[in-house]
Formats: sequence, C-alpha cells, structure tokens
Amino acid sequence: MSILAAVFLSSIRLSHRLLKFVGSLLLLSHFSLAASDVPVLEWCLDHYPNRHAYPKNAEPYGPTVDLMRELAVRSGFVLKFSLDTPFARCLKQMASGKTDLMINLNHSEQRATYMYLLPYSKGQPEVLYLHPKHQAINHFLQLQNKAVALVRGYVYADSLLQSIHQQQLTVHEADTLDNAFGLLLLNRVDAVVAPQQQALHVIASHPQYQQQFRVIALDSALVTELYAHLGFSKKSAYPQLLPAISKTLQQLVAEGKIPRNHVEADGEGSLNKPERARQLD
Repeated sequence: MSILAAVFLSSIRLSHRLLKFVGSLLLLSHFSLAASDVPVLEWCLDHYPNRHAYPKNAEPYGPTVDLMRELAVRSGFVLKFSLDTPFARCLKQMASGKTDLMINLNHSEQRATYMYLLPYSKGQPEVLYLHPKHQAINHFLQLQNKAVALVRGYVYADSLLQSIHQQQLTVHEADTLDNAFGLLLLNRVDAVVAPQQQALHVIASHPQYQQQFRVIALDSALVTELYAHLGFSKKSAYPQLLPAISKTLQQLVAEGKIPRNHVEADGEGSLNKPERARQLD
C-alpha cells in the first residue's frame, strides 16, 4: 500500500470516529435538554410528627413524602425538598413565590389570595382542653371572662373567634402547642383550643401533660367543616401544572392512596416549631 493510500484510510477512520463522537455528544445534549424541560417544584416542609420525618443530614421520609413523590411523577414534575423550614416561614415563601407547594393546610381567605388550595380530605374539628379545677365547665360558652390559649398561626373558625370576643375571654397566643399546654399546666390559662391529632401527639410526647387536663368537644356551631388542602403558589413559575396536579390529587383520593390518619386537616405543619416574630396570616 502506498503512503498516500495509507494516509487516506487513516483519515477515513479518524473521520468515522469523529462522527461517532459528535453523534454521542448530540445524543447526550438531547437527553440533557429533555431533562431540563421537566419542571422542578419545591415543597416547603418541616419535621411533622406522624406524617413525615426530616433528618438533619438526609432527605425527608414518611407517608406524606411517598404521597408527594407519587403526585410529582404522575403530574409531570420533579419534586424538590426545601430545607427544614418552620411553618409560618413556608407561608411567607408561598406568598412570594420562593417555594411552590405545601400540604395539609386549612383554608383561609388570606391564604387563598396567594395560593391555590386544593382539598383532598375531610378533617377533624378542634377540641377544648381544660384545667382540672374547672370541673363544672362542660361547654365552651361557660368560659365567660376566663383565659384561653390559642396557637399563633393556626386558622381557627370565625364562629369560634366571635364567641371568644362575645364572652370577653382573655386570649394568650402561644408560639407552639407545647407552650399552650405549658400555660394550661401552670394555671396561667383556663383552657386551650387545640387540633385533635397534634394535641394527642404533644401530650404523648410530654409525660408532664398526661392525665392532667379535661377534654370536651366543641359545639358544631363553633367549628367549621375542615378539609386538608394542598397549597400551590399562585406565583409559581409553572402555573400550567395546576390542572394536572389537581386531577392527580383527586385520582389519588379515589384510589385510596391517601390514608385517613395522614390527612386530618388539623396539622398546619408542625405546631411545635416556634419562629421569631411569627405572625398570624
């Protein structure tokens, strides 16, 4: 073979390799672009007892996380976890569009101004915890002129707040449910209005509260029919996903993918994580 022919064959082989290399780069580029087209939505959350855990150096896990992962896959977006963020701060980030999703929310007109609230399960009303010295009180309307503790940031029914005003009750706003029960234990308030499941968890986790309080149901006129809601920020960069998320959520409900004990609308995030200057929304 002549030198010229050898050079020619080498050039062909090199060109072939170069084409394969360029083809591989184009293929990788195609997949990268396709992946980058998938929307990424951030879920703002904190450690939430009985719903999901958020370890310090690992991703959150638990039934709510499983639910959100399936919602993401079936709705066509990638789920991103926020840092372990206090509930009130998550609300502020939803209002600004810094984050996209929250779960297990009560409805309020204020929240509805900055997020879409998608109901997915009926919740349980709040109950009244009383100091044991009040053995004669068996109804909320008997608390005339007494002191009651509410949890700052939690959405209570308007009818309950009106009754508090009409009875001229002194309201103490506690940063956490634990703090509210602490006030009750020390006899600094006469009663606490608390969401049922969170209250049971707090009491179970703190021996000093066990068998210390009386519990009575609130009259149906003082509570509203609560639903757990998924919140989707109105300032999200991907508003076009709202129909898919809403449809998928209802499909998950119909399929029984949302266990009852994980969706009672009494959680409002963790009511045991204080935040400085936490404001009612």
